[in-house]
Amino acid sequence: MKKLSMAVVALCLVAGLAQAGRAGFNSKTILEATPAGRLIQAEGAAAVGATKQFESFGIKVAAKVEDGTRFMVMVMTPASQIPQMVGSLEMVLGVGSLRIVQEVGGPALPPVQTITSVLVSDIGGDVILQGKFGKGGARQ
Repeated sequence: MKKLSMAVVALCLVAGLAQAGRAGFNSKTILEATPAGRLIQAEGAAAVGATKQFESFGIKVAAKVEDGTRFMVMVMTPASQIPQMVGSLEMVLGVGSLRIVQEVGGPALPPVQTITSVLVSDIGGDVILQGKFGKGGARQ
């Protein structure tokens, strides 16, 4: 049931990203909990999208944590040696989300087609969720 609910979340993220621009691409991934993530029953989904003008990244996380808990969101590309932090999310009633929409080439994200993986970590640096987009990046 958990995987089904996160699949629905991922589809909603992709649908929302598609609204930023209709002609382009969208890709999504269901995030897998690490041992640290399983301790807090973490689950999540991420999506990227792009048009000729805009790039979008979205992530939604659910976990059994206190309101106000913050998680860091990082992405990897083939060119990156270390994860690049793109933002953070704050949990409220067990759910947190982050959405970034920028013009192509903007400073908040690497080119979304090159994003290969997503990591979510707690403030202490422990990864709780991770996921991969297609083989060479998000383009599928």
